[in-house]
Amino acid sequence: MATLHRKDRYSGDVPSVRTNGTGGGSQPAAAGKYQRVLRILFPAATVLFVLFIFGNSLQNGTESGSRSGFVVQLLENMLGFFGLKVEITEFFIRKSAHFAEYFVLGMLLFATLRVYVRQWKDKIFIPLFFGLLVPVCDEFLQLFVPGRSGQVSDVVLDFSGVLTGIGVLIVIFTAVSKRRPQKKLP
Repeated sequence: MATLHRKDRYSGDVPSVRTNGTGGGSQPAAAGKYQRVLRILFPAATVLFVLFIFGNSLQNGTESGSRSGFVVQLLENMLGFFGLKVEITEFFIRKSAHFAEYFVLGMLLFATLRVYVRQWKDKIFIPLFFGLLVPVCDEFLQLFVPGRSGQVSDVVLDFSGVLTGIGVLIVIFTAVSKRRPQKKLP
């Protein structure tokens, strides 16, 4: 049951509500607490994930190559278990890992935007900007790591992962919002 906290001059007591800070109306106080948690969780997860990406880039060429080789061997063994003889190259593993990392980053960036704004279309440049800035910084960082090199093609691949991650979440949020019953205006 909602708490009564003020008198409305037209109808008497009004249930306690808080505005969600996005200009999109109000929501129950319990939803505001959930929103505050998400406003901490998503940016923190995004920052930690960027640090994870940069941490991977700080590994020298030998360490990075041995990790890729381990993954190649693991996948070939798993596929061999099912009778599939497939040769997977380290190049494919590295590029897939780049795309997957930035796919997740794109989802985190868009989710962070969505917990702060309801009308995201005019603010989509924010996750896109950071989604491009991170791979540019990541590849620049690799220029200073022994056995690694920064590649413009990796920036393009990484940004395509960001775009795909953002696109997937847009499709999901759009589908969910269309399934929800729309509130009728008084």
